[in-house]
Order: sequence, then C-alpha cells, then structure tokens
Amino acid sequence: MEKSHEFFYREMVELGGGHYQGVQPGAPHLGLEPLILFCGPSRSTLALRPADVSADNVRRAIAAKEEEYAAFAHVPEQVWQPRQAA
Repeated sequence: MEKSHEFFYREMVELGGGHYQGVQPGAPHLGLEPLILFCGPSRSTLALRPADVSADNVRRAIAAKEEEYAAFAHVPEQVWQPRQAA
C-alpha cells in the first residue's frame, strides 16, 4: 500500500475520533478486499473497506459499537452451567 493512501486512512480515522491500527491485506484470489482497522473508546477493533473510509463513516462505526455496548450493559451475564444428572 502506498504511503499516501495509508496517510489518508490514518487522517480520516483520527478525524472521525478513532485510533488507527493499520491495514489488513486482502486476498484477491479469494475475493477478499483489504480492510482499514481502527478502534474507538471501547478499544474494540473495527474495520472499513478502503472505499468506505471517511471521518463520518468512522464516527458512525464507533457510535454503532458504543450503542451496542450500551445495550448490553444492562443485560446480566449469562454463564453456562451444566445440568445435574437426574
């Protein structure tokens, strides 16, 4: 990947409030595109396709992940317990 592209992705992620983590190379022979990796305040790794990277899309991805965490914050943790034999 060209340095100028990586600079662009880093800047867009940071303008969107994320922390740039790098580029995951794709596998064209498998039909997989590269992904731009970043994280938000929750430190969960998120990804966007290169064509979708913009400050707004980074903000949206971070907001969606934070909403997901908030929705589960009030759900009690469910721990699997084996059943006792009858």
